[in-house]
Amino acid sequence: MACTLALVWSTHAWATIYQDIVWHQLVPSGWNPTQSLRGLRSFTRLPDSDPRAQAMMDKLRSAWDEAPTVSSFDGHDVRIMGYVVPLESGPSGIREFLLVPYFGACIHTPPPPANQIIFVRLESPAKDIRTMSTVRVSGTLVVDRATWNLGVSGYHLKAASVEKYPPR
Repeated sequence: MACTLALVWSTHAWATIYQDIVWHQLVPSGWNPTQSLRGLRSFTRLPDSDPRAQAMMDKLRSAWDEAPTVSSFDGHDVRIMGYVVPLESGPSGIREFLLVPYFGACIHTPPPPANQIIFVRLESPAKDIRTMSTVRVSGTLVVDRATWNLGVSGYHLKAASVEKYPPR
């Protein structure tokens, strides 16, 4: 009996328990992603080619690339759902990708703020995921800003597992 109990305890101690998180938890309380555009009512009426519109977008992009992160998640084991934007893929599958909160982010629309982009590196390539696949990723979250050609990530998830979501 004592051996069985010791085995159960040791197995339980080795099992990682992931905290389920959602995207808004990665944004510090009180941070407003559109703060830098306050008072610019004419922005939506300007054509994209207008230098004033481009200057405003550059200002917004700069603010979003420097978006603050939530340091209390640093080093925590988490699980989060999102959409895949591949960075490194090949015949064996996707090994690195950006995880984003909504479909089309970084591809069809400007990238979200850095605190809404997570860089994910898998230990081994995943064959069953593609661009914009909906996945749930589990691993250790690290506050780590990095610049990619598709956007700036504010977090790095050292992934232990990735699965299509919802599970089949």
